[in-house]
Amino acid sequence: MPDVTDAILDTFLRDGYDGASLSALSAATGLGRASLYHRFPEGKRAMALAALDRVNERFGVEVIAPLHACGPPQERIDAMLAGLDRFYDGGRRACLLERLIASADRDAFRRPLVATLQAWTDALGLVLGDAERAVDAAAAIEGALVVAALGRPTVFARTLARLSSEILRR
Repeated sequence: MPDVTDAILDTFLRDGYDGASLSALSAATGLGRASLYHRFPEGKRAMALAALDRVNERFGVEVIAPLHACGPPQERIDAMLAGLDRFYDGGRRACLLERLIASADRDAFRRPLVATLQAWTDALGLVLGDAERAVDAAAAIEGALVVAALGRPTVFARTLARLSSEILRR
């Protein structure tokens, strides 16, 4: 049986926050509704926050940590881009940020989402020596993920390749 938090995360990525019913979350985790509420007394919002914590842990390891590593800027950026490619499965895996910020409960998720985005753009900004370029790069990547979610995952790969070759040239 998959880890409960991973199963919840997969359900939110597939169905979105608003579309993920308690029945779907129960089926995905193998836990009855009562067991889900026992584990997450605050309900669906707490489940989403646990899924977000899991994403933030992995994102920190795969995407942010390479930017803090030693080495030339291009190597660190390419390691970050490779991490993004793995993290989002080449653009085939949905972005939880997009799923949660579009939800009816978006205000409950704003602070942790902003914190993750800030940690990423701060680390990238240090490598680039330019905070605005870091935000622009994150926006390009997030936009490519939205387009990929609409059935065009090659846009994500092209965006990562373009950023690798252009991000330090500006």
